[in-house]
Amino acid sequence: MKIAACIKRVPTTEAQAKVGADGKSLDAAGFQYMASFYDEIAVEEAIKTKEKLGGDVTVITLGPQDASKELREFIARGADAGAILVDPAWHARDARSTAKALAKKIGALAAELVFVGRVATDRDNAAVGPMLATYLGWACVTEVVSIDITAGKGVAKRETEHGVETLEFALPAVITCNKGLNEPRRPNLKGIMAAKSKPIVEEPAEAVANQAVVEKVELPPARKAGRIVGGARSSPDATARDVARVVRDQKATAFLAAATATGKDLAPRVAADLDVTLLSDCTGFEAQGGGFRVVRPWLAGKAIATLSTQAAVLCATTRPNAFAIAELAGTAEILEVPASDDGKAIVTSVAPKPGGKLDVKEAPVVVSGGRGLKGPEHFKLIEDLAAAFGNAATGASRAVVDAGWRPHAEQVGQTGKTVAPQLYIAVGISGAIQHLAGMRTSKVIVAINKDADAPIFKIADFGIVGDAFEIVPALAKAVQEVKAHK
Repeated sequence: MKIAACIKRVPTTEAQAKVGADGKSLDAAGFQYMASFYDEIAVEEAIKTKEKLGGDVTVITLGPQDASKELREFIARGADAGAILVDPAWHARDARSTAKALAKKIGALAAELVFVGRVATDRDNAAVGPMLATYLGWACVTEVVSIDITAGKGVAKRETEHGVETLEFALPAVITCNKGLNEPRRPNLKGIMAAKSKPIVEEPAEAVANQAVVEKVELPPARKAGRIVGGARSSPDATARDVARVVRDQKATAFLAAATATGKDLAPRVAADLDVTLLSDCTGFEAQGGGFRVVRPWLAGKAIATLSTQAAVLCATTRPNAFAIAELAGTAEILEVPASDDGKAIVTSVAPKPGGKLDVKEAPVVVSGGRGLKGPEHFKLIEDLAAAFGNAATGASRAVVDAGWRPHAEQVGQTGKTVAPQLYIAVGISGAIQHLAGMRTSKVIVAINKDADAPIFKIADFGIVGDAFEIVPALAKAVQEVKAHK
């Protein structure tokens, strides 16, 4: 079996954002690079599939010539070859141009299966995988946390804001990989030595014009100083084709979806079907002549980019909780159109979230816990405080998830979920830079930590220095009392 894994070279999570001299890019001086976190999971799954079914694995990246370092490491882990689609301006490509260049290379390889990380940790588009599958005409399953591939077909589970879906699909297919799917291996000495003689092909990336043009990049405004006080069967690809058909039939100029797991699965396919680029995780829109100007975060919120597009149809996803609800008068026609039943990947079941829990990306209030809680048994404090609000989701730091205390679906941060609730309460979280990147756009941030010098207090609107085991129960009681008198 011919298997490919696509990776992207991104700045490390410790990278600090600095606007370039042109005002339209990031100054990369001093950046250290790595393969995107989720791409490591993708390569591991490709190698595991090869070990199970036989064949070979080619790791592909679109980027600079010196990306061979990352490819050599993956070859040392068990891949068989590497390919660099060289483009000196790789960092400026939009999702459409990237997906088209990768599709051409994968077609030339005659691959049957492609693994991609669910999202690259620099731009957070989550678009290339589904767009790639659409251009190839293949099945695609996104956000995969479990997969079993046999001869010619597979079954996969994916996390959504509604629960865990089970899908059946036939090969060829593109799979985007989520945390929890596997634990990436590390290269051993034998693999490192063998990798030195394995082939890495360099060839020019196909030239495809961008439809999204960066107009401006800026740093997010500094936060004001805070105060310290003591189901049914469905098919994602068929749905996307149906939506794209409606867009064409209605001659729509825009298609918008929320940047949830479902929206990130659907919107890239619709954009690729319409052959327009996708602008992801947008926080602002403005009509501009015959096109649009959009605002969206880069590098997990460490920079804010303004882009313009003259694409025939604006396809975009919007960051949950980023837009105020406007009360406007007006009417709209509701169309009923027949749904297609010829999907390449079919949802066979959906396991709802236990207890109807809210997703951290959608909840107006998020209560998150960190290592300061000392053990998983103490997360009941977080759950009780969330329950007191009645409309809150529970979140967690990466350290807590990596330790196995909480599921990955609750992880907030650069390698988890980016949230922007009305209220974010961080309990026992020190404030590592990758965690701050995932919650700094929250409207109000409250931090509870016994260390007065914890970095979390630098962006908190309100900080409480003290013992979380005393403060959180008292806070939960106070919230209950306030709600009881409303």
